[in-house]
Amino acid sequence: MALHVGQEVWKAMKRAEMSREAFASALKISATKVNHIFGNENIDTGLLLRIGEVLHYNFFVGFLQDAAPADGAQLAGYDQKEVAKLKVLLREKNRLIKLQSQTIKSQEDIIAALEKSEGL
Repeated sequence: MALHVGQEVWKAMKRAEMSREAFASALKISATKVNHIFGNENIDTGLLLRIGEVLHYNFFVGFLQDAAPADGAQLAGYDQKEVAKLKVLLREKNRLIKLQSQTIKSQEDIIAALEKSEGL
């Protein structure tokens, strides 16, 4: 089944609770151009990328869902690799946050001890 990109853009705009006027303003285009986008089955990929940035939505995922099973298998492997990388990054981030919290606590203890010794 072919994907009607303009309709998908309209749905994403509605999910984002954005008005046509705000959408047009964010894209720096006219309301007429917005209506043209909604009516088109196909949209320039550069424009679609800009639209996705404005709406915080990845329209290209919809195209990948229509891919052949072999492509889907490759995509699933790619996603698993990305998930694994993100998990490592998340663990590192959490470790650094914990270290930062410990550092702040130590600094607060030092400040309190200094203030107490100086009678502040």
